[in-house]
Amino acid sequence: MSLVRLIVGVALLSFSTSIFAQRKEIREVDTNDRLMKVVNLTMGRSTVISFEHKPLKIVSGNSNYFNVEFVGNDLTIQPLAPIETNLFVYTEKGTKFGFILKVGPLSLYDDILYIKWKTQNEILLKSLKPQKVLQPFKLFLADGPEINVKKFLRLGEIKSYLIDLEILNKGDKLKTSNLDIFVSRSNQRFIGQKLVFEKDEIKKNERTKARVLTRIEQSQDFSLIIHRDGKEVKSIITKEYL
Repeated sequence: MSLVRLIVGVALLSFSTSIFAQRKEIREVDTNDRLMKVVNLTMGRSTVISFEHKPLKIVSGNSNYFNVEFVGNDLTIQPLAPIETNLFVYTEKGTKFGFILKVGPLSLYDDILYIKWKTQNEILLKSLKPQKVLQPFKLFLADGPEINVKKFLRLGEIKSYLIDLEILNKGDKLKTSNLDIFVSRSNQRFIGQKLVFEKDEIKKNERTKARVLTRIEQSQDFSLIIHRDGKEVKSIITKEYL
């Protein structure tokens, strides 16, 4: 390799490294008064923390080493020394936020943080991957009704689910109170589940709807079981649908 090519290569590498080192970041942060979120600062730069409601008061663990200014709904923070501390912010709406201020390299600092108040449940739901859709399927009780499993859906509350079913009665009139539908794992019913029917009785060749509401604490396979007059049929629903 010639000396000229070597010099050009080193110059290009230095330029690329310089561009990367000056990378800045704008983030949206979901939080509430039960969480402490990290704010990445760097010497010689200011970071803006932007709130939905105007901040009125701050409490810092070490205010001597940080310059903080109020600008409308924003706080600007500039570190004066490479010191880590905590910061609490109180807004005009009465909300409180907690932060850990960390001073680090230029390549990691935050330019702007947009703070959004979210409940713990909303934050957890946002972190979940989209639920895989369970395709409808049928279960048949011997000499009994046909059960069409229509939907398995995660609810807005973490670990809460519903199962929607349609029941076709092919025999004599059936009281739904004699039909037990539940979910279990290792022959243990899930605690607190509820079963509701659209009708109290189903005539021959008539359809009705049912719904099972349950919590599923562990991400493991489980069974959907239909029981009537000593007869039982079940299907395993795998954890990939949770």
